[in-house]
Amino acid sequence: MKILTPYHPYLTHSFPHSYDLHTTPLGGRSDNLGGIGLGGQAKVLIVDDDPSHLEIYALLIQQAGLEPVTALVHFLGLDLPHEEQIGLVLLDYKLHSLKTSADIAQDLRARYPSTPIVLLSDMWSLPADIEPYVTEFVRKGQPAKLLETVCRLVPCQARRMAGHPHA
Repeated sequence: MKILTPYHPYLTHSFPHSYDLHTTPLGGRSDNLGGIGLGGQAKVLIVDDDPSHLEIYALLIQQAGLEPVTALVHFLGLDLPHEEQIGLVLLDYKLHSLKTSADIAQDLRARYPSTPIVLLSDMWSLPADIEPYVTEFVRKGQPAKLLETVCRLVPCQARRMAGHPHA
């Protein structure tokens, strides 16, 4: 499966990578060596079943000076970039998949035991089924809080946008 570099007619830049996703069983050997990319940026794995959400969160992560790595959840589960070093995971709660987000979080925790996992949801509080596996919970629609949370968990080099104090 290949995830292509996202395209949006209103965006004037492209993402840093497109990945050939090689199916790697979650819970296997951890290749996390600190989650720092070649450019010194922390890599953030974004896990969602909606390509447009992956694109939006990737742009937000780039604004924090971090390197986004996207993983699209499909009906049967999740394929991850093979041997990718990850510094932080953003995980959507409501997924259209046979695997629940709690199943995926448990698998991610086994693969990346010391990597923070931030759960994204439109629910008002952290669901009990996933609580043991996540580090933080952020409600969707709160980009400033998400950036604040991400930058508290991994070193950010946030770029200030004109008129936007949290970027």
